[in-house]
Amino acid sequence: MHPRPSLCGSTTMQSKNGCRGAVGLQMGYKKHDKKYRNYKLMQYFCVVKINVTLMIIKDTIIQARDLSPADYRRFLREVHDNESYVKIKNGLYASLDVLANDWVDIDKIIPGGILCHYSAWHFYGMTTQVPDSFHIAIDRNRKVKLPYMPDITLVYQSSNILELGVQTVLADDFSIRIYDRERSVCDAVKYRNKIGIDVMSEILNTYLKYEGRNLDRLLKYAATLRVQSILKRYLEIML
Repeated sequence: MHPRPSLCGSTTMQSKNGCRGAVGLQMGYKKHDKKYRNYKLMQYFCVVKINVTLMIIKDTIIQARDLSPADYRRFLREVHDNESYVKIKNGLYASLDVLANDWVDIDKIIPGGILCHYSAWHFYGMTTQVPDSFHIAIDRNRKVKLPYMPDITLVYQSSNILELGVQTVLADDFSIRIYDRERSVCDAVKYRNKIGIDVMSEILNTYLKYEGRNLDRLLKYAATLRVQSILKRYLEIML
């Protein structure tokens, strides 16, 4: 059997049960030998390293490509019977603690996705509506396999408007791509019949009370999204 790297960065013989299952006496070490004591110490740190790894991923999403093949197989053995961890999709795992947060690392779940609609309105505090899923904008020609968890609603956009108003923000220490306030308001106007006039009015009213509002940018986005005329009518009433 060939030696292989362990999670602790040392080299040890791998048994069929992983680093926990290796037994120093089977390797020819005598119980009171210095080599045996060093081996047991190395085995202890290997187990500690695995547990530390599990503690670390409680606050993040783990991808297969982030680990070496050996470490990923060891990780799978550790979480196999651990109900605190769930499979999001192939090669992607997370703890229930992470999935219970208001925000997750969207880019790992839907690479290149952009938070929009109810997720963006909720993030900016523009509405009292609480989204029951993450609303993510992607290119209309893109095919995406949705994860088992969390719930995601895809919003398909034409390529010429997909990146309009995108910014990167921090949410629960995650770097997330999201439409800015002005784009989010324009989306509310554009989809007013779908979300309801009352929700759209709430979003627009909240934005107009925002000290950092940028009406020039708002109207520029509205022109690109072809809702400039209807937006102007609402602004005339509310301003």
